[in-house]
Amino acid sequence: MMGYLHNLMSKVTFLQLRVILRVRNLPLPYWDTLKRARERIQEDYGMKTQVSTSVWDNKCFTLNLRRILANVSQFSTNIGALVVDLEALLDSRNCQIPM
Repeated sequence: MMGYLHNLMSKVTFLQLRVILRVRNLPLPYWDTLKRARERIQEDYGMKTQVSTSVWDNKCFTLNLRRILANVSQFSTNIGALVVDLEALLDSRNCQIPM
């Protein structure tokens, strides 16, 4: 299964959809390509899905909130440094940033 929240799709359904869309010249990547990309993103950002079972015997999937906030904090710090570098570059070339 692949997807988010209530939009889960089985591999068979995905392959059928891929064939239909390919006929209409709307290519989708292969299932394995999407799966590897998802795993790589999860590994790069340390986002491991935790699976548990609810009292109603439903599967529940969660992510670690501290890890999410750490990634957001790191991203905003990197963006802030990039903006400072960009402003310094523009200043060195006497460029104006349009507002």
